[in-house]
Amino acid sequence: NHRVVIYRADGTPFAMIGDYASIAGDSMTEALGGFAYPFRVALRGGTRLGDPMDTNGRLWVLDQGNHRVQVFNAMLTPLGAFGGGSGDEAGRFYYPNDLTYDERRHQLLVTDGNNNRVQVFSADGTFQFEFGPGELETPLATAIDTQGRIHIVDKLDRVRVFARDAVGVRHVTDF
Repeated sequence: NHRVVIYRADGTPFAMIGDYASIAGDSMTEALGGFAYPFRVALRGGTRLGDPMDTNGRLWVLDQGNHRVQVFNAMLTPLGAFGGGSGDEAGRFYYPNDLTYDERRHQLLVTDGNNNRVQVFSADGTFQFEFGPGELETPLATAIDTQGRIHIVDKLDRVRVFARDAVGVRHVTDF
C-alpha cells in the first residue's frame, strides 16, 4: 500500500505515514512523505515517536521504488530525502535493499543492491564513503554487532563480515 504503519508494543496501530508517490528523475524534495515501495526503516535509538519534545529523534524510510531514503522527525514530519533517481554515482542508489543506523558512529548504512555496494551516510544524509564493489553480490541486508563489525547478507547465500579500522572497511570472514 506504499505506506509505513507503526504499531505500539501491544500490537495496536499508532500511526501511518505515506501513500503512493513516484518522483521524477532527481527531485529529492518532490512528494516527501509519499513512497513507491517503502522497504525498510531505521530508528535512531531513544527516539520517542509522537513526542513533540524529542527534537533529536529520527526515522529513516527506504523508499525503494524512488531510489531514495526519506528522513522523518519524531512527530513523523518529513525533513528531507537523499539518494533519488537511479544511478551508480556516489550517493545515488539503484533499488536499495536495506538500511541500518549505526548508533556508535551516527551513520546510516544503505545496501545498494543492484550496484553491489554499501554506502555510508552521516545521520543527515551526507554521503561519506562506500565499500563492497568486487566483494558483494547484490547485498540484501545489513546488521552491526556489539563490536561494531558489519554483517552483510548477499545474493550468494552468505553473510560477509567487515571490520572498520583506521584505514577503512575490510572483509574479515564469511559464514
